[in-house]
Amino acid sequence: MAEAESDVTIDPELQRQLGAATASNQPVEVVVRLRPDNPAEVVPSPERTKELAERVMTRVRKRVGNAEARHNIFQNLGSLVVSGSPEFVRELISQPEVAAAVANQQPENAMIPPFKKTISGRSEQNKAAPSSKKPKRTARRLADKSER
Repeated sequence: MAEAESDVTIDPELQRQLGAATASNQPVEVVVRLRPDNPAEVVPSPERTKELAERVMTRVRKRVGNAEARHNIFQNLGSLVVSGSPEFVRELISQPEVAAAVANQQPENAMIPPFKKTISGRSEQNKAAPSSKKPKRTARRLADKSER
């Protein structure tokens, strides 16, 4: 079991949220991807996902002594989303059936800025140069032309 736990991918934002919520015992929302039985598969089958999720959730409820606030199983994605106490979430992501855990709520500034900004299809260094392309005919222009 220790080997399975060590290769779980945990989102740094989830770790931060768990630390921040521990003192206040505020619920934490986590998206968990379950480990397939066959390593060649990406996710378990929908039926197996439902079975694994329910088994893991029951086990965690018994160990922690309380239930999650909410959960939803994404059978076709091999995942589930859970809202629960930090203690519940920590126990959940330590289960051997869990392959990855990501915070459901991400910070607002998670957008990756563009590397090379373009304006109207031209790079910034060429933005002053006129375009040699002909203007595109829009559906509106074509409709106006056909009415004449």
